[in-house]
Amino acid sequence: MLVGIGTPTAVQRKVWGEPFYALPSPDNYRAAVYVMRLTHRDQAASLPGLDQREADGRLAPSLLRDAAELAIRNGSGELDVAIVHVPEDEGRAALLPWELAPTPVIEELDQVLDRYLERRLGAVIVVPDAGGPTLLVPGAPLASVAERRTRLVQNVQRLSRRWHERYQVGLVDVVAEEGRVLDDEHWLEPLVNLDLGVCAWAGDLHALGRHGWRCAAAAVGAALAKGMRDLGDGGVAPALSKRKLELGPGRVPLHVPPVWAVPAPPQSRPQSRQLVVVEAAADDVGRVLAETSLRAPLGDWPLTAVWTARLIVRRIETVAAAFVFANANPVTVEQLRIAMAYGLRVFIAEGILVSPKTGSTVEIHVAVEGERQSPRLVVEMAAILRPWQVQIDVNVEVVRDVGARVTLT
Repeated sequence: MLVGIGTPTAVQRKVWGEPFYALPSPDNYRAAVYVMRLTHRDQAASLPGLDQREADGRLAPSLLRDAAELAIRNGSGELDVAIVHVPEDEGRAALLPWELAPTPVIEELDQVLDRYLERRLGAVIVVPDAGGPTLLVPGAPLASVAERRTRLVQNVQRLSRRWHERYQVGLVDVVAEEGRVLDDEHWLEPLVNLDLGVCAWAGDLHALGRHGWRCAAAAVGAALAKGMRDLGDGGVAPALSKRKLELGPGRVPLHVPPVWAVPAPPQSRPQSRQLVVVEAAADDVGRVLAETSLRAPLGDWPLTAVWTARLIVRRIETVAAAFVFANANPVTVEQLRIAMAYGLRVFIAEGILVSPKTGSTVEIHVAVEGERQSPRLVVEMAAILRPWQVQIDVNVEVVRDVGARVTLT
C-alpha cells in the first residue's frame, strides 16, 4: 500500500469525513489525522494543492494533490492519503504543509501519526512536502535551499523513528540547488542507513520545466508498491528501471517557443550514489535511471532490495512469534529451524537467499543460549540477497513469555 502524508491549513469534513484519530477529542482536538482512500485521479480534487491558502488568505502551496494524481496514474492501486491537521492554538498558527516536525514539539501530532502508521505495516510512505515550500507558486512563502534541506531532514527523522519496526519504506524528493548538478549530497548524511529513497529528476530543460517541480517520489512509490503487489507472497522484485512511468501533462510553461525554433537543450542528470533518479522525457513519460536507497553501505541497496529484505524480516518475525511460549530445549530448537526454513521456502527455492560460503542453500542455525533459569532461543542466518548481491545477517532472539526480536544488519 502507498501512503501519502500532507498537512492542510484547514479541514474539509464534508469531504474527508470524521478524523481517523484525534487528540484529545474529535470535536476539540490539538491534532488529528484524516484518511482518504483513493482509487481514481478525480478523487484527489479535494486534497491540498498549489492553490491552498491559510485562513488569512496567504498562500500555503502543497504538492499533495498532484502527488496523489501522479501515484494513481502509475498504478498505486489503493492510495491512502493521511491528512494531518494541527489547528491554530493559543497564538500558534495552524501548521503549514511542510511543518511535520514543528518546534516546540507537539506531542499530539506525533501520537496521531503513530496511531495511523502502526496500522499500515509494509507500506510505502511518500511525503510530498517534506522539503517545502515549493518555489513554483508566486507569492508563496520563501525559504532558502539550506532552510528547506534542514526541514526535510527534520521531517524525515521525526517520521522514520519506527519505520523499521513496521517494515515501511519512505520516499521524499531532494531539495536541489538551481543550476548545480546534484552529486553526493553531504546534507543527507543524518539520514544515511534509513530505509529511505530520496528522489531527483533528470532530463532536458524542456521536460524539467514541465515535471521538475513535481513529486518524483510519488511516481516511484507507486511503481514500487505495484511491483511488490504483483509479486504476491515471494519472488524476485522487478527492478524499477524496467517500469515506464506515466507523468501526464505536467505544467505547460508560458510562452514556450516551437520545438523546431530552439536548439536541443542540454541534459541534466544527477551524479550521485545517494539518489533515486527519474528521467522525464519530452513525451511525458518517465523512467527510473537509478533506484539507490540511503541504506548503508551507500550504493549497494536498491529500493527493491530494501523492500525484499523487509519482507523477509517480517516473515522471520512471524515464525519466531509462534515460539514465544515454547520451552527452550533441543526439540524446540529443531522445530524452530524447520519452521524458519518453511517460512522462507519461497525465497530459498527461487535462489533469492543463498549461502555466502557455498552459493547454494542458505544455512539456518538455531541454539539455546542464556542462563539455565532464563534460556532463550537464538536464530542466526547469514545470506546473500540476490540478484543484488547484498549480504544480510539476521539475528533472532526468542525470550519465553516476552517476545521475539529480529535484527537485520
